[in-house]
Amino acid sequence: MWWSWQVKDLRRRAVDIDGPLIQFDYKNEQAGNVTLSTLLDFGYVTEPLSIREMMNIRESLCYDYDQYY
Repeated sequence: MWWSWQVKDLRRRAVDIDGPLIQFDYKNEQAGNVTLSTLLDFGYVTEPLSIREMMNIRESLCYDYDQYY
């Protein structure tokens, strides 16, 4: 569903992100907001990757879906 929403305007939506770093910390009392530079830790699978690197599944994960909703 996320990818279906993104591909409707991928140029803009691949950089559209917002929300707190800490779950439910909407007043940012514990930390700031997520940015495209925020790193995602995948453990031993790969080195940490930024959200920017993961936003477009065609480029980052090399796959696509057969149909969109």
